[in-house]
Amino acid sequence: MSDHLSSDVYGYLPYWEMTSAVVDYLDWNALSVLSLFSVTQTATGTIDRSLAGYKAIVGSLGRTLVATAKSRGVRAELTFTSFGYDKNAAFFADPVRQATLIAELRALAMDVGADGVNVDIELIKGTWFAAYGAFVASLRAALQADNPAASVSVATNANTSGAQMAKRAADAGADRIFIMGYAYRTTSSNPGAIAPLDGRSSPSGLDLRWTVDRYAMEGVPLGRVILGLPYYGVSWPTTSGALGAPRTTTGSTYVPRRHIGEPASKGASLRYEPGESVSWFTWYDTAAGTWRQVFYDTPTSLQPKYAYAVARGLAGVGIWALGYDRGVPGYWELLKSMFGPPLVATLGVAPSLTRSLTVAAMVGSAPGSRPVTDVRFHAEGQAWGPWQPIVPATVDANGLPVPARPYPVSLSASAADGRRLVWAQVRDQGGTMSSAVAAAVELDRTAPVLAAAPVLWYSTTSGSWRARWTAARDLHGPVGYRVQYSVNNGPWKIATLQTPTAGIVLPVRSRTAKVAVRVRAVDILGNWSPAKVTRR
Repeated sequence: MSDHLSSDVYGYLPYWEMTSAVVDYLDWNALSVLSLFSVTQTATGTIDRSLAGYKAIVGSLGRTLVATAKSRGVRAELTFTSFGYDKNAAFFADPVRQATLIAELRALAMDVGADGVNVDIELIKGTWFAAYGAFVASLRAALQADNPAASVSVATNANTSGAQMAKRAADAGADRIFIMGYAYRTTSSNPGAIAPLDGRSSPSGLDLRWTVDRYAMEGVPLGRVILGLPYYGVSWPTTSGALGAPRTTTGSTYVPRRHIGEPASKGASLRYEPGESVSWFTWYDTAAGTWRQVFYDTPTSLQPKYAYAVARGLAGVGIWALGYDRGVPGYWELLKSMFGPPLVATLGVAPSLTRSLTVAAMVGSAPGSRPVTDVRFHAEGQAWGPWQPIVPATVDANGLPVPARPYPVSLSASAADGRRLVWAQVRDQGGTMSSAVAAAVELDRTAPVLAAAPVLWYSTTSGSWRARWTAARDLHGPVGYRVQYSVNNGPWKIATLQTPTAGIVLPVRSRTAKVAVRVRAVDILGNWSPAKVTRR
């Protein structure tokens, strides 16, 4: 998992989408893994260097993508593909060929700086599942000999055989298992979602829920599973524009970036079918003389599927393929809104003006895709304190809100008085941390300043002794004064515990008495000035 997302977002970038435009298109804040697709092997196990995928990966753009991903905290993997029953049978029956390929993939990963390899084996008989698992284990060990943090992930289909392969890969130590959660329908099927959330009307009756359940039944650890979803769909010629109308001939792949402006340019409206969770539109193709229906995933239809991945405790979600949404808004925004890091939503510090070195912090949090579990604090000039469990706000027996408990935070005793910042950070169940948020507190341990001793005199008008003084200065006022007096060198007595005025009439009426007066100033925080004394 990345440090900027609360769940994994694993994206395949195929070589045919690796153009100069893709660099600006990629939103690194919404990805945890970038997988460059793909390289394959020759009959001897060497990487086929004649193919476009290899050339794109080792070219300047491929290397730039790897370097940029890593600089942005996104892991970069290389995808190894091997498609076809005969090709895979020959490969997994030949240990020498496998060893050769592992050495080649190891060298290629080192060459381009990749963090790992994704293994995408498609069309393989169960006879070779054990060899497949052993290959995954051997590849991972070889990569980690160079880089202990290297990863191996696998891509497996959404059916029973995919679940069985995923179990072999998980047992072999695969770090992530990418379910290819698409192709439930193909261009040869009747119209509908190619990645149905509820697929009761799909040709097989299968859907994403069934697939995840099947993986769980096989014993695949769901905490390592990525639910891969499509950024493409299918356009079918149909008998009518009604939902459920059958196709008339084979459909074609529909990639959103190749059809920017649709469906509006066709005079159609984009609709949403909630059962399968898919977006679709229909129009009459005058040139071809047929109705057409297009089903594909948009942010609207992906949101419930992402939510399902979160609810099942999966490691995250995946994308086939990056670039297919280029120029179409909403896809990146949805990922960040659902899988972004947790947030410190509110932070309050009480009291905001204090002379105490201990204050109380109250924090409110907002989760990403996982519950927020812990919080930590530090005051300006100090290290982070320990993580503490978050105790959420509750309600009492009468249904009245009980606020979340405050957390004590210690300010630096050596810091000068003035504005201080208290920082808070939260983390979620998966260990993803929020950005730190600060709240200000004003520390005032400085007493008011009495500039001079009080003036003391006998007033013939009032027939008593009186005292007055220049008002004390204080940053945060107001200021009060405690006044004591002494008669004929006797003990000090209280004239007033606190008065806001800078003068007082003393309860001494004898003009010939020896009188002394002592004044101290106190501010609203309880900081006391030294006493100023006058004797007469």
